Amino acid sequence: MARSHRRRSSAARGNGAGRGRPLDLAEAAARVAERFAGTAVRSLRDGCGHCFTADERLLLATPDAPLERGLAMRAAWKVPHFDDMDGLMRRVLPALATAIVDGEYDMGRALRGLAWARFREWPPSMVAPVLDLLDTWFLTTLRGPGDGAHVVLEACAAADNGAGRWLAMWEREKTPVADAHLAQAAWWWAGDIAPPTIDWLLSPDDVIAELRAWLAGYAAERMAAYGAPPELIRRLRGLVPAPGAESGGEAWDGVLLPRPSEWAGVRPGPCT
Repeated sequence: MARSHRRRSSAARGNGAGRGRPLDLAEAAARVAERFAGTAVRSLRDGCGHCFTADERLLLATPDAPLERGLAMRAAWKVPHFDDMDGLMRRVLPALATAIVDGEYDMGRALRGLAWARFREWPPSMVAPVLDLLDTWFLTTLRGPGDGAHVVLEACAAADNGAGRWLAMWEREKTPVADAHLAQAAWWWAGDIAPPTIDWLLSPDDVIAELRAWLAGYAAERMAAYGAPPELIRRLRGLVPAPGAESGGEAWDGVLLPRPSEWAGVRPGPCT
């Protein structure tokens, strides 16, 4: 499914994502820019000779040269084509962080480059600002208006090869705002990962299984208390079928659930 989720940045302070004092989104992005300033790419040999022009290669190879957002996002998505995957991903990270601050939601393909570059194996001084950025982005989204929390979580999961870190944050956010975001996410995911679509193919099967289990258990219970339609609860629980049973995902194709804004009897929130 094509996604086009954008919003204005809402860099709310006090999200508790930082390891010291709380960060806001602009501050988290600034730390990324500071840490990865001056990054040099050892090699720009590209397995696909049609992806970048000579001028684009020169920009990518020049430390701190300003990068147009489209080039940075395209380079991140093409990281596996290059010899120096780590160097290229570090080079484009400041531009990607700026895109996040500017309100770009649809970052899954670009941030997938972090997983390909195995950023968790980088030095701790590099890993920390990346995780702070992702944490702050997700919490800022989860605490603000709009309906993009599920898109942001997908991007974070694609970057980290796992969704558990951000699902745990969602569990800790027991607010009407977070409930409203979960309602939108549950409504979307109930059809989006049964069966998986191209968006979730950005993540390995075990990440999809992790999300299915969370939706079938924790999210189904929380949405039942929220007042979600019984059919949605049934679908969520069916994402992890009982032993010996088959998932009913195929039977749901073409059957439309009401959007959260159409639900009756739910607690009010900014997304409904």
